[in-house]
Amino acid sequence: MSYNYYCFQPGVSARHKSASALTGFLLYAVLFALVSCRTLEPKYQASQLPAPYQGKAPLNNDYADYHNHITQKPYYQLIESPVQIVNPNLILLPTPHYAINSPAQWDPSGKLSYAAWQLNTPQELSYQAYGKFSDFARYRQSVWPELASYKVVCTSLYSFEKGLTTNEGSRTLGVINNKGLKRFAIKMVTGLDKKRLQNVVYDLELEPFLEIQAEYEFLKHQAPSASPGSSQRVVLAEPRTIDSLLIAPNTTAVVISIEGGHVLLGPDALKYNRLLEDSTTSQDVQDIRDRVAVIKSWQYPVFFVTFSHLIWNKLAGQSKGTDADGFKRNALTVLSKAQSFREAIFTQPNSGIAGISKSIFGEGTRKEYDNGEVDSTRADNHKLGLVALDALLSQKNGRRILVDLRHSGIKTRLQFYHLRDSLYQDVPPLVSHCAASGESLRLAIATGLRPYSDMYPEFNNPATFYPKLTGESFRMFNQWPFSKYFSDHDTILKVQDLPQKGGSGWFHPTSNNLADEEIEYITRSGGLMGLTVEQRGLGGSMKQYRTTRANSRVRLRNWLTSNQPGLTNIQRAVLEKQFFDAAPFMRNLWYFTNLSKPDVDVWQHLTIGSDYDGIADPMDSFATSGRLPNLESFINDYYQAFEDVYGLKFNLAGRPMSQNLRLVFSANGIEFVKKYYPRQ
Repeated sequence: MSYNYYCFQPGVSARHKSASALTGFLLYAVLFALVSCRTLEPKYQASQLPAPYQGKAPLNNDYADYHNHITQKPYYQLIESPVQIVNPNLILLPTPHYAINSPAQWDPSGKLSYAAWQLNTPQELSYQAYGKFSDFARYRQSVWPELASYKVVCTSLYSFEKGLTTNEGSRTLGVINNKGLKRFAIKMVTGLDKKRLQNVVYDLELEPFLEIQAEYEFLKHQAPSASPGSSQRVVLAEPRTIDSLLIAPNTTAVVISIEGGHVLLGPDALKYNRLLEDSTTSQDVQDIRDRVAVIKSWQYPVFFVTFSHLIWNKLAGQSKGTDADGFKRNALTVLSKAQSFREAIFTQPNSGIAGISKSIFGEGTRKEYDNGEVDSTRADNHKLGLVALDALLSQKNGRRILVDLRHSGIKTRLQFYHLRDSLYQDVPPLVSHCAASGESLRLAIATGLRPYSDMYPEFNNPATFYPKLTGESFRMFNQWPFSKYFSDHDTILKVQDLPQKGGSGWFHPTSNNLADEEIEYITRSGGLMGLTVEQRGLGGSMKQYRTTRANSRVRLRNWLTSNQPGLTNIQRAVLEKQFFDAAPFMRNLWYFTNLSKPDVDVWQHLTIGSDYDGIADPMDSFATSGRLPNLESFINDYYQAFEDVYGLKFNLAGRPMSQNLRLVFSANGIEFVKKYYPRQ
């Protein structure tokens, strides 16, 4: 097995230059085609969208969602720059300074105060009917009126990582200007207008912390409102009100989180010449502590911070979160073979919290992955990751802010588990939105630390790829932090480490998703895991779903004929679509809960972490927050069809499925808030 690293050096031959030029042209053509495909999508009318699944019994209430970007779209669409909302000269002062120095008067007329209550326009509804990927401009996946059946929603504040728009002067493959390529890609993915892109996304002088404070101010204008014509209330939670909100009728408690620890960095660390380097300073330490202090002073607490996100943030290594599906994955693979592009977009994925791995980006290196080489990890003398963890989790500097491990690399997660066991035993491990990788911990380590510049064989041909790994030696199994989890100190990957029945080829096997032992650890430690509804993360695009579709459809039709013989052809067609849309979610639910044991009941440690409006592609039939009740009802009514179609059996832990689903969709999330939300 070999996954070569190609480093493009100056002085290549004319033939190689010609090939690079052709490759560059083809890549631009591919990107242009992707944009064109979006404009040529069929435009369905809202009336063509099948009615939401209603179920055999009345739909439930009191839903919980641990990752939802409720205000992100109206904020980015309506606010040209965060300077409109927050005075940059005051961003590092505690909240009470507003009593003396008010922030910028961004909405004196109050016209924007109800932006989060506005439903989709008819044009946006046509995209919603199509049910595909939603950028900032397409359609709203989550609006306040759709939260009427929710008891708790964790809304996530987010600022674009500046590393996505740096490395401006370099070229990929010696031809493609990275500035043009990345800006073209960002425009394609986000759909933001030119002014917003210029004022915020491309402005390397604009601090992410200012953006977070601005969205926080925007959020405060939206939530304390009632839905027109109803008794529904959406209220931002405070320490003094949280308990009453959780029992008040027709009330949704909004809890705040932040996605990405990069918002804690100061202006010095964000400068272009330092952003992608591993150098750290004592000023960086102070900047992190200052920003955590400000967040802890907010009137409405931040419940948790997602420590990592899409790129390296000097605090901890991230997982492969910018992966794409199908042909786009292959284009990404080609791009990532170029050193300059790789360093700018996929910086340091092998880093942990306490050290910086240089094995991937060393000049001239051909290492396939970080295999535990002693010289591949350099200590950060200022230990910014540990500084941030202590500042967030400490209760000596104010309210504790929990750490969310979604998007953290597997090395980071394992180091966090170790630190928790050693120093923070009263801190629950939290993964706000996730799915199963379908891999054992050994296998996840062996595959999760490989660089981006391979062809992702675990996605494309897992049946032949995984067996080839058996018998290989992976030195990292016998080195910290991995060695803590393998008492035998055996570096050989064994057959029993490979995916078991129902695993290989069905799940998204990225390091972003959880390994089997992690699911068990989080459960034993009293933690919480939020299942996403984003179909790519759930594995919905994996080839197994395509290759088994015909046989699965026949089995589903046979089940429907036996169990619901009175269906019309139209009703059957709608149910088939809803079934196959929901199948990846049900398979993840089956996988998580089948890891349950008598003393490890995973059912009681799952919730929902939808990622609605996180520029995501949710399951088509359940594409908005308002459809979450329909998803619970559908699973309750058709989980036995799922068992029959795929030959699997749920471990119900001695409870009816309806009771287990209430734990996942409601009770677990609410109880976690009751237990860990700050009370002062």
